[in-house]
Amino acid sequence: MQEVAGSSPAESTCFYRSIFPTMKNKPLIYGLIGLLLLLAGLVIGKNIFFQVQKHPKKSSQSSLPASEQCGIEQCHGFEITCGPNVPDACTEIYQAGDNCRQFVSCEIVNNECQLVTTLEFEGCQVCVEQCYADFQDDPIEFFQCENNCAFF
Repeated sequence: MQEVAGSSPAESTCFYRSIFPTMKNKPLIYGLIGLLLLLAGLVIGKNIFFQVQKHPKKSSQSSLPASEQCGIEQCHGFEITCGPNVPDACTEIYQAGDNCRQFVSCEIVNNECQLVTTLEFEGCQVCVEQCYADFQDDPIEFFQCENNCAFF
């Protein structure tokens, strides 16, 4: 074994001492490792915490009684109605059309809870229906096509 000038054979083979030649850097290194672990925990925790989707947006403007809510009553698909039975949470089970739901809302109009759609929703819905017509026998191709409908 070859020795490094000015050090003993045991010191020249110790990996730890080659990285940490003095103990002065030890608190800094431990602090950086702790910070990295904390950041990794926050990222992982955030992903686990948000596995349940947020419930559909509830209207803040209301002339209905305080006990009445106005929101989307279903969690998935194109079957969308507005009313007081807003779910607290939705499952992660994806259904065709879920991407398009971001373009609809429920609002109080003339003291009634009503569905409000946008041109983006209508275009997205037409796109999903076309994907279904094109790929009804191939679910993988259908969902790949449908995934692009909210971004046209």
